[in-house]
Amino acid sequence: MKTTHFDERYSGGFDPFSVSPQDNSLRLGRLRRYLPEAMEDLTARQRQIVHLYFYENLSVSEIARQLAVNPSSVSRCLTRAQLRLQRVLRFTL
Repeated sequence: MKTTHFDERYSGGFDPFSVSPQDNSLRLGRLRRYLPEAMEDLTARQRQIVHLYFYENLSVSEIARQLAVNPSSVSRCLTRAQLRLQRVLRFTL
């Protein structure tokens, strides 16, 4: 299975006080199950950037070049998308 930015960032777990690695795998499973539904709350541009960054493993500068926009715009959009996803998913995890 291909490793993505998503796996690298979130496979370590969400709770620094968690004692069991199994707890983290359960949370990761729930995240994978609810993420597609949560992605529907994003704008089309945010979904596109999140997909390119987390699933295609492109850097911010590569995404900016591909979309012909400024890298800071990509970074801002990615940050806003992550914040929105956190708000949507906070009670499911």
